[in-house]
Amino acid sequence: MDVACHYYKRFYLCARLLNDDTGSALALNRLGVCYFKRMKFEMSYLYNQKHAQFVKGDDKFIAVYNAAIASRL
Repeated sequence: MDVACHYYKRFYLCARLLNDDTGSALALNRLGVCYFKRMKFEMSYLYNQKHAQFVKGDDKFIAVYNAAIASRL
């Protein structure tokens, strides 16, 4: 799982360099899920909050929902 988080962070950095908001949001979502599975709930919450900043409309629900689940545990 550490390897996955490492590559998702690289993916996020590449997406930011390319000004790709969709790719950035996807990477942040996957990082939040990755940290959640590793039971690092604070990091999961932070990445899901950051994900919520990149998305608009109905997609924001996913980020807020994931952040709420991470904050409950």
